[in-house]
Order: sequence, then structure tokens, then C-alpha cells
Amino acid sequence: MKKTLVPTRGCKVVLLEDVQAGEPHDVPRWRVVRHYQQHGEVFLELLSAQKVSRSARMTQVCSGFLAGMSVEEVPSYHGRSSRGTGLICATRRIAGSDQCLVMFWADGSCAWVPFQLLRAQLGAESHFVRGDFREGDAEKLRLRVLARGLERWNENTGALSRLEIDPLPHQLHLVHHILRSGRLDWLIADDVGLGKTIEVGMLLAALAHRRDFERILIVTPAGLTTQWQEELREKFAMDDFLVYGSDIKISHSSSQWRLFPHMIASVDRLKHENHLDMLLQAPDWDLVIFDEAHWLSRRESGSSVSSTQRYKLAAELRSRTQNMLLLTATPHQGKEDAFRGILELIRPDWKERFDLMNVEPDFLTEMIYRNRKSDVTDQQGNFIFRGQDTRAISLELSEQERAFDAALQRYFREGYALAERGGHTGRAVGFVMTTFRKLAASSHAAILTSLERRRQKLLTSQDEALQDFISLEDAGLEGDGRFQGEHEEQELFARFELGSFFDGELDMLTELVSMATQLVASDSKLEQFLEIVGQVTRADPHRKILIFTEFRSTQAHIQAALQRAFGMESVSLIHGGLKLGQKRGVVEAFGEDLQFVVSTEAGGEGLNMHHGCHTMINYDMPWNPMRLVQRMGRLYRYGQAHRVVVFNLHSPDTIDGKIVSLLYERIEKVVKDLAPLGDEFHERMHEEIFGEIAQMADVSDILEEARSQHETRTSERIDEALERARLAHGIQQDLLTHASGFDPNALASQLKLEQHHLDSFVRGMLRQLGCPVLEEHHQQQVIRVRITDAVRARLGSKAESLRLTTYRQRSSHDTRMMDFNEPLFRYMIELAQSTGFGGYSATACAAEDGVTGFSRICWQDEVGNMVREELLATRIDAQGAVHSNDAVVSEWLAKPATDSKQDTTQAARIQCIRSIDSLAREALTLESNERLLPMLSQSLAVVSTKKSS
Repeated sequence: MKKTLVPTRGCKVVLLEDVQAGEPHDVPRWRVVRHYQQHGEVFLELLSAQKVSRSARMTQVCSGFLAGMSVEEVPSYHGRSSRGTGLICATRRIAGSDQCLVMFWADGSCAWVPFQLLRAQLGAESHFVRGDFREGDAEKLRLRVLARGLERWNENTGALSRLEIDPLPHQLHLVHHILRSGRLDWLIADDVGLGKTIEVGMLLAALAHRRDFERILIVTPAGLTTQWQEELREKFAMDDFLVYGSDIKISHSSSQWRLFPHMIASVDRLKHENHLDMLLQAPDWDLVIFDEAHWLSRRESGSSVSSTQRYKLAAELRSRTQNMLLLTATPHQGKEDAFRGILELIRPDWKERFDLMNVEPDFLTEMIYRNRKSDVTDQQGNFIFRGQDTRAISLELSEQERAFDAALQRYFREGYALAERGGHTGRAVGFVMTTFRKLAASSHAAILTSLERRRQKLLTSQDEALQDFISLEDAGLEGDGRFQGEHEEQELFARFELGSFFDGELDMLTELVSMATQLVASDSKLEQFLEIVGQVTRADPHRKILIFTEFRSTQAHIQAALQRAFGMESVSLIHGGLKLGQKRGVVEAFGEDLQFVVSTEAGGEGLNMHHGCHTMINYDMPWNPMRLVQRMGRLYRYGQAHRVVVFNLHSPDTIDGKIVSLLYERIEKVVKDLAPLGDEFHERMHEEIFGEIAQMADVSDILEEARSQHETRTSERIDEALERARLAHGIQQDLLTHASGFDPNALASQLKLEQHHLDSFVRGMLRQLGCPVLEEHHQQQVIRVRITDAVRARLGSKAESLRLTTYRQRSSHDTRMMDFNEPLFRYMIELAQSTGFGGYSATACAAEDGVTGFSRICWQDEVGNMVREELLATRIDAQGAVHSNDAVVSEWLAKPATDSKQDTTQAARIQCIRSIDSLAREALTLESNERLLPMLSQSLAVVSTKKSS
């Protein structure tokens, strides 16, 4: 017998004897009930729509499917999964075989399928029109819709993935906005402290199910690679992102790149020629993400264009990826050519638009997304940031300290005189003098340590062990600008190899060391610092305080003083020599019993210490004002339950102290001029503007050169720099008003699913699975359920009971979080949407009479890939009014549903179906654009509701 595919049960066939050319719709169609063999020949048992049965040979039938019919694929052999249900678009006969072109609902893909592998599947609309209402269908319909809604919510926002955080509205909206735009070429320009890593993690979680986003490369500044890896691992359970150069090294074969589809790499490592050549031989990436994208600099001068190596790296990767996502809080910085360069990385095809950017900037809303601290709210609509109080503490100098400062100035004058002669030696001496100035402004202990080491070097010419500082290089942070103070402190000693800088230097150093030694013994700055700490802790003995300094020597000095006053275990340190895990260990202890943390700039970014702490003391003021913003960002961020209190210590009686104080006074004046007048809004805007001005103000060179300039000229140069920053801020503000941003009402048109919907779905599916709740704990947020044999077999588990929760804060090693990383939850989602589950149509009790249709509406890109899907609930009330995704439907979905009696006619049901289908297609059309092309509209379920008596 010739082997052929046998029609599956439910397959539609027609008898060849009934086929009449030209009248396909008039041919009677039969449904295959079963097949059997007799005398070596295959026979089919058939059933007609009128319940007439008959048998026929396999050779006597052909396909009975027509375009527009709903079908389900049934694989011919075990091991191949079904592509699910779909819609027949066309039929053909080729080489004597009938095939159907099926568009599968799951992803919109189309394929020619042998008709024998298809079985007829009534759609939700047909079920409703026919009045197929069975007992229990109301609850099954509710669970079917919730399963689809929760799945869509996760795939549109990543909110139900394995997160260790509760997403905020602005984070959910950003991810949803970018995904629904139909492309990932965006610049995220959120303010510092709004959780860019969380937003990216949620975006990656939402993309995890899409096969066209398998290869992802994250490029970060030096020193942040491990932080990104840890954040993705700990907050999103993404443990497959590897750090290039640390976890893996690719040096022999570019084909190795295929083995590592999820990669994190330092921009400064990749830009080097040997690494870049290897990278460019790697397969193309689906998504490339650049953090701190403002460092991708390209400058234009007339017709000439010059790019940094970082920008060239990004440009090369742009040609090797379908999507590029850039992150930076300050994309413009007053440099229009650099801004245009960043935009061209996102949309290389829009160069002509960028030339008209200042005239027609509206297109920026399609490529830039910006959240501002002053706008974002929590789930209840309350503004997140509570503001902060900054208090400048002016330190008065004693006569001894004034004398020491005057002696230092003499030493500096001699050193800078040599530095002005130029050359390698001059540059080295200038570096030493400038670093000495910063150390002196930080603490007497810091300058004493360096002066003594300099003096000992001249006396002994012996190499000095610098174990305390070599650890920076070991940690791979030697190129990270955030640790400038620690780098300078480390590099300082290398310059001591030059021998005596000038005649009489050793005598001057001996005098300075003697004076500094006496000052350290009676340190007025340290005394005033301890007085502030004492005042704070006397008012609240358990108050935690975060102290910042630029230098390790000052850090050790403060630590020793706090240990003497409060005990050895009261204080811990964070600095660049610690591994990330060690730093986080300190942060964790700070959240519990530890009262004081003294940190260098290593704690100024990436480590959040706001849980339980709202008081900060800046023991020294950094010359780079952006460092101060980064310090304050550790406490002034979401989750801070109190107003942040910041004490800034400064010494305006010294020359350098006066210059630094002048800088911050002038910045504060600019900020006050720019902030809107009035009330609470003014206060919330203050910190944002301060951060932007600090980022844009290029003042480091001014402060370094201030020693050789007249005070008036230094003041003028600071004002000039801040005026440039103010103008740059204004330009950036004007342009970014056209960016997309957080809108509390933006998701109002979506079907609202919240925590209680998730909880209700889990409990409802447990009832369907026959798994009773045995115990409830923590206000019913944790339940223990008995697991049936069938579920255990499905999960491959031997546990007779499980502890479950839908609340992230309640999950633990023995309590499973019911999200899309949990096998039991995924099984529930899969089961509720399976064809055998039921719940396509129902009649149910509800608060109002009417009919509600639930539809999937999907969009595709220009090559046919599904890029967006939404769930639409269309409710037609008793008066005929139409409501989309309204609160009535959301409330009905939140509670177990009960069946009611059907009292509508088939004609009325047909009319409702037509209206629901028309409205779904209208919604599909309205949201379509050049990047989002309409793909499909599918009815999921239809329910007729009736008021409970």
C-alpha cells in the first residue's frame, strides 16, 4: 500500500464524487471521526453536519477546507509540537496533494500545511453565535482572558518576569511605549536615579520570548560591566550575560562569538584595534545597548567631521545590528554636532531631518524618551521624590591652620613655577601640586600622609610599598573617571621619582610635615564634623549617616575618629579597591545594624543606600560638581521615605576653599534663576537642574589653573563656564520638550490588570487543577496548596504541597513567586489558553447587562514579523453604547465568575459579534503607522453578562 498522511480526527473532507467544478461552497463537507484499515486499505468514518454517518476509502476524499475556516494543526508524529490554531487563507493542489495556507494566530506566521494535519476548530465568535454555553464556562472564559492578558502585559512591559523589584509607573510606561512603537532604536534620556538598568532589564525580559532578539550586546563605561551583570542577575534572574575580557576571552577565532549571544563589554576595551577587529567578525547583533552614550562624541567643523574612538566603535556596531538603544541623562550638553551624531546612530536614515532639527523638532518624540524626577509618581499617583535640605557648613580656621595654608601656598608657588616651564617634568610637577591642593582641601591627615611620603622619598630614595592603592588596578578600575580622587592619590607617588623639584624643597617639606602633624593632633575640621554627627545622633541615636570624601587617606582618618567615638563596629568603608560583592556587603550591613559608611566616589554611583538612611555629610567638596550630584543620588532616589539632609563642609578662608565655594555658590545662583518660581514644583525641579548644570559645566581646568590667576579672573571664568552651561541647558530643555515622556494617563486606554488580577488568576487555576489551599499566611499573601499527582507529574516534582505567592516581597527560598519564570505558573498560563480548556463563550452574572468581546489585535513590521500585540475588551451595554477596556470589565475579571441563563436571540448575538469585530478592526487601523502595519484581529472569547438577581 502506498503510504500517505491519514486525515486527523476532526479534519474536513469532501467526497470526490460530490465535487463539482465552480461550486465549491455547495459541496457537502464531512468531518473525520476516525480511520481504520481493512484488507490493506485505509477507510475513514465520516460524519456530516446533519449527524449522518458513512464510510469512505481514503482515495475517495480530498480537502474540505475553505478560506476563512478556523483550524488547529495536529502533528503527524510525536515529538513535534503543534503550531496551534489559525485561519485558512487559501488552498491549493500541488503534485496531487491538497494543502492549506494557514495563518497561525500565535505569531501571525503563514505556512502551507497538508490538509490531513488540520482539524476544524470553531472560533470564539462561532461558539457564541451557536449558543455553546456549558456549565463552568464563565469561570473558564475569565481565566482564559486573564491568561492572555497577563501574558501580553508581561511581553509588553516585562513586569511579570523574575524581578526583585516592583516596577514603577514611569518604568512600565517607558517599556510599553518603546515596544508598541514597533522598533527599539531609541535614546532613553531619563534623569539620574530613575532606574535605567531596571528599565533595560524589563525591556529585555519583555523581549525574551521573541526569537528575533537572541543576540544582545551591552556596552558600558569601564568599571560598570560587573555592575550591569550583577543587576541583571539579581533583579531579573538573567544569569547568562557574560563580561567580555573577564568571564570570557575571544582571541583565536571569531566564530566563538556565536557561543555567547548575551554579552557585556567595556567601551574602552572594545574600541582597541585588536578587540574591535575580532568583534567586527562576530555575527550580527539583534540589539546593541550603549550606556552613558554622551561619551560617544563626534564633532563637526565646517565640512570636516572628527569622531572619537568610542563613536567609531558605535558607528561600526550600528551597521551590524538591527536595533540600537542609547542611554544618557544629558544627550545634548549644548553641543549640537555631538547631539546630531548620537541621533544618527539611532536613525541613520533620518540625516535630512536632523539638519532641520531646530526648525522642525517634532520628530524627536519618535526617538527620544525622557522621564523627569519632578514628574514621576508611585502607583497611587504620589510624587516619588520628597525633596532634600542642603546645609553648607563653613569651617573657621585657627591661626595655626592659616599659617599652614600660607606655608603651603609658598610651596605651591615654587612648584607651579617649575611646572610652567613645561615638558614632561613640568607636567608631572604640576600634577603633584594640583593633587596636593585637593588633598589639603580634603583633610590635614590626607596632605600630611602625602607630604611625609614625598619627604621620605627625597631622604631615602627607596621604593615605597603602595599595597593600599594597587588594588584599584587589580579591580580593573584604573580607567574609570568616577574614581579620580583615588587615581590621583595613587598616581601621585609615581611622580615622586623625579627627585627634588626645586632648591630648598626638602626644608620646606620638613616644615610643612611638622606643622601638619600638629594640626592632625588637634584637627578643627574633624572636631566640627564630629560635632555635627553628635548633634544628629543625639536627636536620633540610631540615625544612619553616609559620609563622602574623594581620598582614601581622608577616609581612613574619618573612620578612626568614628571608631573612637562610636565603637569599632560602628563604621565601614567603600572604596575602589573593593570588589562589587564586597561593596554590596557593606550596603547590606548599612541597611541593618551598621550606623556609618565612609565612601569615596566608588559609592557615588550604582550603590543605593537610601533604605534606612537619609543623612549625608560631604567631608570635602569635589572640584567636579557632577560628583556631588552622583553622591546625593545614592540617597535622593525612589524608595526614600524621608527628606534627605545633606551637610557640605567647606573652608572659605583658604584660597582653594574660597574658589570651590565660589563655584558652588555660582551654580546655585544659576539653578535658582532657571528653576520655576513658587512652591513644591520649584523644589522638585531644583535638583534636576543642578544635576544638568553640573554635568554641562566644564570647570575642572579653571580650578586647576586658578592658582596662577588673579581671583577676579577666576571668578569671571567660572561665570563664563556657567553661562555656557546655562545656554546649553536651555537648548537641551527646548529640544527635549519634544521627547516622549511619562504620562500618568498614557495607559488608561489599556485593559487594567493589577496585582489582585494576578492573585485571582492563580487561585482560580488552582481550583481548576484540583489543588486545594491548605494554609494562608501574611494576610493571605502566601498560601500552601496540595499538589495533585497529575500536576506533580507535569512539573517533574515529588513535593506534595507548595508555598506560593504573587507578592514579590513574600517570595523566598521555600515560597515560589508565581511569575513567568515559575514552571507551575507557566503551566497555568498554557492550560488556560489550550483548545481543550473551554471558555470561548459563556453567559455570566455581572454588575451590568451587556455583551463583552475580548480580541487580540496585532501589528507587524515591513517584513512580516509580529512586533506588537494588545488585548482589547469591547463591551456593548444594554443601551447599545460601546466601551473599550473600561473599569466594568476589569472589575469583572478580578473575581470568580458564575454562569447565568442565556436570554438573547441568535440574531442579537450575530449583531453583537459584527459590532465587536468592526471595532477591533477600527482599533487596529487607528494604531497603524509606517512602522506598525496591521497584521491580524482575533476573537478570543465572548461573554453575555446579566445582572445578578
